[in-house]
Amino acid sequence: MNVSYIDCSPFVRALFTPDLAAVVPDLTIHLEDPRSEVELVARMVGAGVVLNGHTAMPARVLLQCPTLRSVVFLGTGASSYIDLEAAAALGIAVRTVPGYGDRAVAEHAMALMLAAARRVTAMDRAVGARGRH
Repeated sequence: MNVSYIDCSPFVRALFTPDLAAVVPDLTIHLEDPRSEVELVARMVGAGVVLNGHTAMPARVLLQCPTLRSVVFLGTGASSYIDLEAAAALGIAVRTVPGYGDRAVAEHAMALMLAAARRVTAMDRAVGARGRH
């Protein structure tokens, strides 16, 4: 089954080793965000599965992809990007990655609390201001 990664970042693309590519031999990777809905549809047409990091998929896009059976959303908030009602009506399963970002969000919250407690932003501004004099 053809799989299309519609908005892969160069960083993530660099992680695809030949061994990993062998697991999904029909994977097509499109770097960067599609610049238009026309380009988005072109990236999706013929695919049975689409990997989506953060690209909007309204009903009018989904309607143009008759072979699409599943969208795997690789971020958080799939309902903010994909018309879930249209996908369900078209028989397109939308899947998410359970637990995505849980650890990173917790770590970031802790880092922000420590930065606030230690006044990191204010100190950074003060040090920067001294260097300009």
